[in-house]
Amino acid sequence: MLSAHRWSAGARSEDRVIEHFYGLRADPFPLSPDHSESFPHDHFVKARDYIDYALLRGDGIVMITGKPGTGKTTLVKDLESRIDRTKVKVIVLVTTQLEAEDLLRMLAYGLGLNATMPGKALVLHEIMRCLEGLHGVGQRALLVIDEAQDLATSALEELRLLTNLERAGRPLLQIMLLGQQQLRERIRQPEMEQVQQRVIAAWNLEPLSPSETMRYVSHRLRGVGWTGRPSFAPGVLGVVYSYSGGTPRLINLICSRLLLRGIVTGRPEISFQDADLVMAELRDEALTLPHGGDTALARDPGQVLTEPLPALTASSLPRSGSDPQHESAVPASVPTIDGGADGVVAAETDFSTVTPSLAFAALADAFSAGAADPDSAAAAAASARVADA
Repeated sequence: MLSAHRWSAGARSEDRVIEHFYGLRADPFPLSPDHSESFPHDHFVKARDYIDYALLRGDGIVMITGKPGTGKTTLVKDLESRIDRTKVKVIVLVTTQLEAEDLLRMLAYGLGLNATMPGKALVLHEIMRCLEGLHGVGQRALLVIDEAQDLATSALEELRLLTNLERAGRPLLQIMLLGQQQLRERIRQPEMEQVQQRVIAAWNLEPLSPSETMRYVSHRLRGVGWTGRPSFAPGVLGVVYSYSGGTPRLINLICSRLLLRGIVTGRPEISFQDADLVMAELRDEALTLPHGGDTALARDPGQVLTEPLPALTASSLPRSGSDPQHESAVPASVPTIDGGADGVVAAETDFSTVTPSLAFAALADAFSAGAADPDSAAAAAASARVADA
């Protein structure tokens, strides 16, 4: 029972209970983004490849949108873990309710400059000097803005102007916008046409499908040493999908509560009745948000599932070293992207045999080697093959 466990001082008590009761190394369902155990579903991998390809070009604006909890911040953490900081200076802004001048000052602060200088013109001048200095030593800058749907119109226009900064024909700053779906709608407005023309790559993260939801839960469990405890009876993961709508953050929330239920009852086997009780508790706490609060849809999984999801037990564990559920679904190719006003069109490149990390490394190497055009650098990436297991 829960009261029987002793907790170590200074450690998260709930993690200790989970580790002890289920024999896991850590909490498999944290609410905070965990890029090291990100689930490589199709939409996530495509968004990551689009980001990598846009970084190869080195200009314009990259835009990634999606509902809350679909993995946008995880993408940023993943990018920060893979990018070569000796070649790219990354500035991440998370405070986005800013006007144009405030945005410039935040950028200046991120570049290590004095952000309290009087007047916008002086701030912009110092930013330009800093970016030119980076260019002079073979570096470039990437500005990442999370929750960008909250930016003021003046700030969005300022971002467009910043993409015009260049030296010797090379852009000095590239911009990556992440935000909820309202960001896409704002960029599509007629008054945002010039900003839209600077968007060289865009992707919308969708929630997981029912089968991806089951694979996601299995992936999270196996990442912390799962050997069959806990187990989920038939129908449980169908309930998880129906209430979460396939949103990873909500899947984590629900599964975390299911694990707590198993600890309280002393049973590592999560039954359909357990799931029903947990969902009733979450409804009372108003913590389930999909379907606009319409719990009638979530009460009947048959309305959203064409067939019930099976059980997840020890028999689901792979019998050999190969693990198809952990394999990354790399898109067959990166679609042709219109470069915008300069008319540059990036050639379609086959990435079907390149892992995202190898592709990114090859692109970065090609860029640092001075590849004159996207086709040459992309060809270098395509030559990076996945090593035999």
